[in-house]
Amino acid sequence: MALFKQDSPEKPLGSGSGITDAKPETRPTPRPRRQIDRKDGRQLHRLTVYLPPALDRRLRVFCAETDLSISEAMSQALERWLDAGR
Repeated sequence: MALFKQDSPEKPLGSGSGITDAKPETRPTPRPRRQIDRKDGRQLHRLTVYLPPALDRRLRVFCAETDLSISEAMSQALERWLDAGR
Protein backbone atom coordinates (compact mmCIF):
# COMPACT_ATOMS: atom_id res chain seq x y z
CA MET A 1 0.00 0.00 0.00
CA ALA A 2 1.50 3.30 -1.04
CA LEU A 3 1.63 6.01 1.59
CA PHE A 4 2.27 8.79 -0.92
CA LYS A 5 0.60 9.88 -4.14
CA GLN A 6 2.39 8.82 -7.30
CA ASP A 7 2.83 12.39 -8.60
CA SER A 8 3.90 13.92 -5.27
CA PRO A 9 6.19 11.75 -3.14
CA GLU A 10 6.27 14.36 -0.35
CA LYS A 11 2.49 14.53 0.16
CA PRO A 12 1.13 11.70 2.36
CA LEU A 13 -2.33 10.28 1.72
CA GLY A 14 -5.03 11.87 3.83
CA SER A 15 -3.57 15.37 3.71
CA GLY A 16 -6.19 16.90 1.43
CA SER A 17 -5.49 14.61 -1.52
CA GLY A 18 -9.06 13.23 -1.56
CA ILE A 19 -7.77 9.69 -1.92
CA THR A 20 -8.83 8.61 1.57
CA ASP A 21 -12.49 9.42 0.82
CA ALA A 22 -12.96 6.08 -0.95
CA LYS A 23 -13.43 3.12 1.37
CA PRO A 24 -11.30 0.08 0.55
CA GLU A 25 -13.15 -3.08 -0.38
CA THR A 26 -13.20 -5.44 2.56
CA ARG A 27 -13.65 -9.15 2.26
CA PRO A 28 -13.74 -11.60 5.10
CA THR A 29 -10.44 -13.34 5.50
CA PRO A 30 -10.91 -17.08 5.05
CA ARG A 31 -9.91 -19.08 8.09
CA PRO A 32 -7.02 -21.42 7.43
CA ARG A 33 -7.67 -25.14 7.51
CA ARG A 34 -6.27 -26.37 10.76
CA GLN A 35 -5.03 -29.67 9.42
CA ILE A 36 -2.24 -31.55 11.10
CA ASP A 37 -0.30 -34.25 9.29
CA ARG A 38 0.99 -36.81 11.80
CA LYS A 39 4.19 -38.77 11.35
CA ASP A 40 2.14 -41.98 11.19
CA GLY A 41 0.33 -40.65 8.11
CA ARG A 42 -2.95 -39.65 9.81
CA GLN A 43 -4.43 -36.31 8.89
CA LEU A 44 -6.25 -34.57 11.71
CA HIS A 45 -8.11 -31.29 12.04
CA ARG A 46 -7.80 -29.15 15.14
CA LEU A 47 -11.05 -28.35 16.91
CA THR A 48 -11.66 -26.24 19.99
CA VAL A 49 -14.22 -27.61 22.43
CA TYR A 50 -15.42 -25.93 25.61
CA LEU A 51 -16.35 -28.30 28.43
CA PRO A 52 -17.68 -27.79 31.94
CA PRO A 53 -14.83 -28.11 34.47
CA ALA A 54 -16.17 -31.35 35.97
CA LEU A 55 -16.41 -33.03 32.55
CA ASP A 56 -12.94 -31.79 31.61
CA ARG A 57 -11.56 -33.34 34.80
CA ARG A 58 -13.34 -36.66 34.16
CA LEU A 59 -11.99 -36.76 30.62
CA ARG A 60 -8.42 -36.06 31.72
CA VAL A 61 -8.56 -38.69 34.48
CA PHE A 62 -10.06 -41.24 32.08
CA CYS A 63 -7.33 -40.57 29.52
CA ALA A 64 -4.59 -40.89 32.13
CA GLU A 65 -6.01 -44.17 33.43
CA THR A 66 -6.50 -45.70 29.96
CA ASP A 67 -3.33 -44.29 28.38
CA LEU A 68 -5.33 -42.56 25.62
CA SER A 69 -4.73 -39.08 24.30
CA ILE A 70 -7.60 -36.65 24.68
CA SER A 71 -7.88 -36.59 20.88
CA GLU A 72 -8.20 -40.38 20.71
CA ALA A 73 -10.78 -40.49 23.50
CA MET A 74 -12.83 -37.67 21.96
CA SER A 75 -12.69 -39.27 18.51
CA GLN A 76 -13.87 -42.63 19.86
CA ALA A 77 -16.66 -41.03 21.92
CA LEU A 78 -17.87 -38.90 19.01
CA GLU A 79 -17.83 -41.87 16.61
CA ARG A 80 -19.97 -43.90 19.02
CA TRP A 81 -22.34 -41.00 19.71
CA LEU A 82 -22.79 -40.15 16.02
CA ASP A 83 -23.24 -43.82 15.03
CA ALA A 84 -25.86 -44.33 17.75
CA GLY A 85 -27.90 -41.42 16.44
CA ARG A 86 -28.51 -42.99 13.06
